[in-house]
Amino acid sequence: SAAAAAAAAVAVPAGQQTGAAPFSPAATFSLSFSLAEVLGDPLQTSEWSADGLPKDQLSVENALMLQTARRWPLLIDPQGQAIRWICAKERRAARARPPPSSIGIVSTTAIATASSSGGKALPSLPSLASAGGLLSLTPTDLELGRALELALEFGGAVLVEGLGESLDSSLLHLCQTLVNPTAPGEPRAAGLLPDEQGAGKRVRRSTLRVGEEVVEISPEFRLYLSTRLTHPHYAPEVATFVTLLNFAVTREGLEEQLLGVLVGAERPELEADKARLLADNAANARALADVEARILTVLSSSRGSILDDATGVEVLSASKRLSDEIVAKQRMAVTTGLALDSARLAYASVAARAATVFFAVSDLPALSPTYHFSLAWFATLFEKAIDKAPRESSNGGGGGGGGGNQHGRSGV
Repeated sequence: SAAAAAAAAVAVPAGQQTGAAPFSPAATFSLSFSLAEVLGDPLQTSEWSADGLPKDQLSVENALMLQTARRWPLLIDPQGQAIRWICAKERRAARARPPPSSIGIVSTTAIATASSSGGKALPSLPSLASAGGLLSLTPTDLELGRALELALEFGGAVLVEGLGESLDSSLLHLCQTLVNPTAPGEPRAAGLLPDEQGAGKRVRRSTLRVGEEVVEISPEFRLYLSTRLTHPHYAPEVATFVTLLNFAVTREGLEEQLLGVLVGAERPELEADKARLLADNAANARALADVEARILTVLSSSRGSILDDATGVEVLSASKRLSDEIVAKQRMAVTTGLALDSARLAYASVAARAATVFFAVSDLPALSPTYHFSLAWFATLFEKAIDKAPRESSNGGGGGGGGGNQHGRSGV
């Protein structure tokens, strides 16, 4: 590979003869580079998987770009799987936030109801936005500018879906003037300036003019833009101010989704165990991270020898016991996951054939624009095919559907 060739071509140090032993470079390198390993956090990735993010490499890398990019993301999402993941992710974030009770997806009806009262005193929408709820909007909403203004001031996430190849003037102005304040490395992280002593005290917020109003930018504001177009073409004045992310379904991700549908129909207990295992892995990873943070806090706050601090020793002992329990659960989860994956592989050939059919159907619009089919339609058709497929009475598992299960199906 190029990395190996570059490493082999490292120049010998000065004073060393040409025929001497080869020089070993101090810098290490990997032949198999992965963006997820460099930028990703295994805990965060497991939580994203539990929220419904497809497990293929492209989807994970897109999620990392969405999380770390300085420009607001514009998602190319023909099948709507990125929107479903963002909705689930924001629900989880809202539940984890201390103040709110139960915040879900807020429709444009709530925005219209709140805006009809007039003035700045809109109790329902600001409370929802500040609680971290997701405001779901479309470019044709009459209250789009007003909703953006409230979300900027009170915080929360805004999802504008159904975009075409052009952006509304208010959205374009927002993308051009406001950089994602929570992006890592941003000098004004969270939109706040440090105090004069450099202690990081929150002194004032950044402001932005929206229409005729000047609003303060909440550090909790998040913006997601989405389009259903398969191959959109954006003008340079749009593309340079957003982060374009293609969340179109991939073969690897689709095979995993269709495999889940098939196993859920044939072996529902197996698919339930798989979903439970994903949730448990995310919870165990979060608990282990909390234990490590607690240990670091105790060690950093200790004065003198840690052995002289009875409370610190007790906390460390309890943390060590809890850590051992979590590690044991994780090892057991790995073994269980391998067993579940092995059982699910009996149905993998059916999922692979179905994915091939979907990609063949998705290319039909090249013949005529009449042939447009969604992933939801294909999934429904796949489920009907599973229900109508005849069951096998023997253990053959023909057609990839049974794999040794006496209730398997043929011809799915």
